Amino acid sequence: MSFLAYHHARRRAIVTRPTARARYFNIDGDNYTDAAGKLWEHYATDYRLSYAGFGIYSPGPDAPLYETASSYGFGDFTIPPFLLPDGDYTLVLRGQELFQSSAGGRVQSFAVGVSDGAGGYSAGQSLFDNVDWWRPGRVPVELSANITVTDGQFVLYIKRVQDNPIIQALAFIPR
Repeated sequence: MSFLAYHHARRRAIVTRPTARARYFNIDGDNYTDAAGKLWEHYATDYRLSYAGFGIYSPGPDAPLYETASSYGFGDFTIPPFLLPDGDYTLVLRGQELFQSSAGGRVQSFAVGVSDGAGGYSAGQSLFDNVDWWRPGRVPVELSANITVTDGQFVLYIKRVQDNPIIQALAFIPR
């Protein structure tokens, strides 16, 4: 192989996008490996709430996912962009109400975040409307939707409906 052919082959290999793999994120919580062996990676936001040590989250095999949450007390917010290979994914959101004592106390909607071109985001395609994480016995809730990543990143836009919205864990599973 000539030097030029080698150089071009190597250059193509370097710029090839990685293949999609399942990614699991523990929002503002520590890295956690669940009973099935999935690593839920720590994902930092500027809106961390910690419930660890209060004993108010539901015990169970995935309790570490619900010890922390991301919440913004002043309305709508976005989680920093997730960098992902382009492709089709199933987005899985997981949450659990930790403070409200009945249904309807905290309600939020989730959408794809759309860049406004000035560093901010607005709500794009709706994913889930009027989500209430509250369930009797503080049982965690899991929601899923199909999404497509086309620019190497995904932004989750969270809209306040009633009280301050929260999110605790999410996953991107290639389809």
